[in-house]
Amino acid sequence: MPLSSSAATATATERLAALLDDRDFVTRTLSEVTGEPLAAVEARLDAEEQDTGINVTEDVKARNLKMGVWSDDLIKFYQVCFFFYGLAWLRVLFLLLLLLVVVVVRERV
Repeated sequence: MPLSSSAATATATERLAALLDDRDFVTRTLSEVTGEPLAAVEARLDAEEQDTGINVTEDVKARNLKMGVWSDDLIKFYQVCFFFYGLAWLRVLFLLLLLLVVVVVRERV
């Protein structure tokens, strides 16, 4: 029996949330994408989960960037740093989305 669109959405959302909660998958993927060693990725993820935005703050200081002033260093900053910041927020957003989908599906059943 095919899934209803609500059930299909719930299943897809649950799969995406599960991927975001798979620490090994996340760290390996970020290491591959950013070129950073696995240990560095794990440390940055830990830091970001404890203090959202810490990687942005530290990278801006380390690179001596002036926000709002375009430069090659600013491009490099966005290519690496925002993966960690974004992931922290994505995890929260996907968990909220999953909760919303569950509530909607339960109301329709």
